[in-house]
Amino acid sequence: MRPDSKIPRCPNLIIDASYIYFHREDEFHSLIKEIMLSYSVYKRSCEEYRFIISYPYKNFFAEKLFREIKGTKILVVERSLESTLSIINAVKPLYLDPYADKDLSPHELYYYDTLILGGIVDKPPKKRLTTRLIQMNLPWVDSRRITLRGSLAGVASNLNIVTEIIVKTLLTGDLERSIRETQPRREAMVRAHIEIMKRLDEIRGREDVERIYRELSEWLNLDIVTFRRALKRVGVKRDFWI
Repeated sequence: MRPDSKIPRCPNLIIDASYIYFHREDEFHSLIKEIMLSYSVYKRSCEEYRFIISYPYKNFFAEKLFREIKGTKILVVERSLESTLSIINAVKPLYLDPYADKDLSPHELYYYDTLILGGIVDKPPKKRLTTRLIQMNLPWVDSRRITLRGSLAGVASNLNIVTEIIVKTLLTGDLERSIRETQPRREAMVRAHIEIMKRLDEIRGREDVERIYRELSEWLNLDIVTFRRALKRVGVKRDFWI
């Protein structure tokens, strides 16, 4: 995305903070950081936008969150998520959930007027918390997962990176390219490890490793160092490394 590129209007973006009480203090600070980075991405990328945080009740963390975002254009709605959708007149909401049954396609970002992300930072990650949020708040809403060539591996879960994937895809229409351009090296290494494991029987020497590196580099954010780390994890002989 060029620095001067702007999307005329972005979908409403809602951070569902219904589980804000779930976080330890360090996780809460990480969540605040990811929310503010996500807001920065939307503010920088969209000419028109609404960035919303929804949580149903006040508590210590919610009050602290409100102080942190003071002075921004972030709209805080202290209501249920369903009430929040009603307040902003959302007609076609979509919840992004890594464990949804269907993959997100680029054109769907132009169809839905509101995108919802689960406001969760958990270390180590606990699976399906976002799915629980959906079941608790909006069991009727459409949900999609962002995958890379059919797998979650290689797709970062940070709110700000997911937000950047969204705006880049809105601008270019190319979801795979957007994932690659925003992909942290650690995610590229994890996915490269998986792909190399699938192709171990193809590796007879350095030329095979070079070919696999070229092919994976077309859709993963790989450099030589990251690729070598993946080779080491798989156990490929150093004589074959490039």
